[in-house]
Amino acid sequence: MEKKDYQRVLQLAEEGERLDKGLPGLLIQWKTARYEAYRHLSLKNEQKQLAKEFLLGGDYAYYPVLESLTAGDKEEFYKETVAELKKGRDWRAREVYLKLISDKNDLAEMLAYVRTSPSAIEGYADRLAADYREEVERIYRDYIYKIAGSSNNRKEYQQVGGMLRRYQKVFGKESQSEILLQLRAQYHKKSAFLDELSKV
Repeated sequence: MEKKDYQRVLQLAEEGERLDKGLPGLLIQWKTARYEAYRHLSLKNEQKQLAKEFLLGGDYAYYPVLESLTAGDKEEFYKETVAELKKGRDWRAREVYLKLISDKNDLAEMLAYVRTSPSAIEGYADRLAADYREEVERIYRDYIYKIAGSSNNRKEYQQVGGMLRRYQKVFGKESQSEILLQLRAQYHKKSAFLDELSKV
């Protein structure tokens, strides 16, 4: 690298990848060296292919690189990338997917995600409420009821109280009061829960 002999870097990196196939930490280092060599040699297709592998493997930093290397429609590239990330089965791909839709402020995609993962509603409700108020409010309410239904101790009751406070910031006091009324009626025998609800 220091001598700028990037062809040699490629040879060594490829050899290193073969030898260290079963060692993920070393493999990443070899691939990063290979990526840098591609970049310095202006081998755009190879660089793009490896950047995509890194992105799908969980490294979000490569998205802007890939976007800049893409000659066609950026919106189409974004949609294709989102579709590929959604197919990914591990948590790394999901994290990149979530960061990407958040950075692009893709409300429709955020809503689609929240529909399948209601536990994420708290992170997206304030952004989604303006365009999808009714549906987001329903998902949020259902999630609160679900968590309340599985709560069995004071700490969990306090968590429900916290959720209700956050809900109120997005949907207002009146809507929150309806949920509180229903929870009080449904769990009237749980005095600790009623105590926590009275603090909301």
